[in-house]
Amino acid sequence: MKLDAHQTAGAAAQAAGQNTAIEGVHRGDVDRKAKVGSLPQDQLELSRLVSDITRAETIGVARRAGLVKGLAKLHRTGAYVPDPAALSRKLIEQALASTESENQSG
Repeated sequence: MKLDAHQTAGAAAQAAGQNTAIEGVHRGDVDRKAKVGSLPQDQLELSRLVSDITRAETIGVARRAGLVKGLAKLHRTGAYVPDPAALSRKLIEQALASTESENQSG
């Protein structure tokens, strides 16, 4: 029976209680870097995507907090007077959109 270095490294890692799948992925990345000469492009793109999502969430949270604070102030002073018709229309639009998306995905 012939064993190569990859098989023996995996067996040694298992005996030591390490995760062999992680070791295999790491080793494959090293081999790929040696062949290509640089990091795979998808790692860089993923980092940029995560950064963009985090930035958008931060902006969205801050904006929403500002809107809620403004509405709370209007409500406390008695200046907040919602338009019942507009509110009803928006609630119905959202309910219909939610039902349509459920029907399309299910």
